[in-house]
Amino acid sequence: MKYLPFIESACVGVAVWAAISAWGGAREPWDSGLYWIVGFPVMASCAFLIALFAPQKPWRWGSVMMLAQAICGFAQAFPDINLWPLSLVLHFFLSLPLIAAAYFGSLVNRMLRLSAA
Repeated sequence: MKYLPFIESACVGVAVWAAISAWGGAREPWDSGLYWIVGFPVMASCAFLIALFAPQKPWRWGSVMMLAQAICGFAQAFPDINLWPLSLVLHFFLSLPLIAAAYFGSLVNRMLRLSAA
């Protein structure tokens, strides 16, 4: 299915946001230590795995995860979204390690395909 990696990435982003919001005890998930100890490594691992099986343009998987979280954050904070430009900048910088993990997954895919040939 062509759109499955997009759906998986968005679902991981939303699931991590919802889970950390529910269990973290903070207004925004990244204010909780669980986001950095559990949530972010889970997202990086999922970005790696998604890119391992969908290696084309791997930057999309980390970007979609953080875009999904940005949408969740805006929905959760509405109508008090006066800091949305700063939030978008934060989400951009948080997407960079996820994009790096996805590129690493894509690289591993290419290495495995080359070694199997």
